[in-house]
Amino acid sequence: MKNVILITLLAAVSAPSFAQSSGATETGIRYNHVGVGYQNQNPSDASAITGYGVSGSYLFDQNAYVFGAYGMGSGSDFDVDNLSLGGGLRMGVAQNTDVVGELSYERTAVKADDGKATFTGYKARGIVRTMLTPDIEGSAYIGYQHQTDFVKGMLYGIGAAYYFNADFSVRATWQKLNDSESGNPTQYSIGVAYHF
Repeated sequence: MKNVILITLLAAVSAPSFAQSSGATETGIRYNHVGVGYQNQNPSDASAITGYGVSGSYLFDQNAYVFGAYGMGSGSDFDVDNLSLGGGLRMGVAQNTDVVGELSYERTAVKADDGKATFTGYKARGIVRTMLTPDIEGSAYIGYQHQTDFVKGMLYGIGAAYYFNADFSVRATWQKLNDSESGNPTQYSIGVAYHF
């Protein structure tokens, strides 16, 4: 699965762009990227899960894009792999702001000493992305995630990105999932991205 994701991301980088340079729209929001980062999730009733992940997205039309992410993490006595694959539609609503809708397939595999379990489902999000300055982007979203026998609930989060130049940025996100069965986890991440 890791090889499939890497091949997909490399294909996106090498594919001819049908959008504007660097996947930027008329609002200045940039969509084409590959990134890597550190992730930390803190359920209220369990030990923290820490690890790393890769992600990418590609704007293939002025208003539509695909995205994917893969993360690997570990808790006190278990390992977790997360896969997300989906698509999104965007609409410019101001000179520097996009409203976005996303829908994705979600798969989580949990491995412990007593065995392995895999949970699948979906996630839907509504997002607002805005360029606060020519170099700083802010975002906020609300959504819903459902994976059978694993998580089910509303989620919300915020994010920020600082663009060093047209090619590189540093990014940070924070998210809260309202699901008492999974410990109402909060998650944050920080990473770097290459824009193409």
